[in-house]
Amino acid sequence: MLRITSNDIEALLEALVLWEKIKPGQVAKRIVFKRYKIIGTSKDRVFTAIIYSIARKQGIIDKIIKVNYRDPEEINEWLRAALRVITYEHHFGLKDSNIKKTLIDLAPRILRKYVEDNLIEEYKKALSKILNYKYVPSNEIEKLEYQHNMPSWLIEKIKNLLPSNDLLEFLNHVNRPPPISFRVNTLKASVEEIYKELKKQGYRPWISPYVPTVVKIHGPYDYDSSNLLREGKIIPQDDSSAMASLILNPNPSDVVVDMCAAPGGKTTHLAEIMKNKGKI
Repeated sequence: MLRITSNDIEALLEALVLWEKIKPGQVAKRIVFKRYKIIGTSKDRVFTAIIYSIARKQGIIDKIIKVNYRDPEEINEWLRAALRVITYEHHFGLKDSNIKKTLIDLAPRILRKYVEDNLIEEYKKALSKILNYKYVPSNEIEKLEYQHNMPSWLIEKIKNLLPSNDLLEFLNHVNRPPPISFRVNTLKASVEEIYKELKKQGYRPWISPYVPTVVKIHGPYDYDSSNLLREGKIIPQDDSSAMASLILNPNPSDVVVDMCAAPGGKTTHLAEIMKNKGKI
């Protein structure tokens, strides 16, 4: 069983707090995990899975918190993070979760560093209610929300757009883990070179049928220790994002105004297509 310390729980909570402030969220997670020296460890994998699972099930998790305490959006960010973790672990995690046991024991002490004493007492009362609460979907939409990790308001909208027999197929499809996509920076490497290197690393890569410079693999992938990423030979980017720059297809002498660059994947792709000439 993975040994979880107070330091580990604090890292998990801080990652969730920063997740709400920095986008994309995985950048926030890496910043925190690096500072707590758990990045790349077995704890990194476990905590990352928890954070992504909380994000997917946040609609249900927040409903449970709201019923037993208050609207999560109205409470202290550290209190919100702790209640989201304990709610996820209790209602959706492993039955004998070591993380849940450690969080129950250590969270009040950790939270005292970030919240007022009266909120600690509120946390304990909310925790007791959440641990004794059993969530039961009240209608078909909530049942789909529970099963397919999608907020009920979005399911309602999709239901109005699709034939009824297509709704379940759509919900099942969007819950399948997508492959990891990399755009090859052709100023520094060829698609063939990246394909061979990923194969050498034990992956089974394939080239996108839509964008010939996008290579895909099934994860996980260790971004922090990737030489290909560090050397600028690959950029995390999927087909649809890479396709935009190809459609624009600027010439090296052109001036391009990118009105929505964040984090800048398309911007660097445009620079690559323009051979690092012209202006962006």
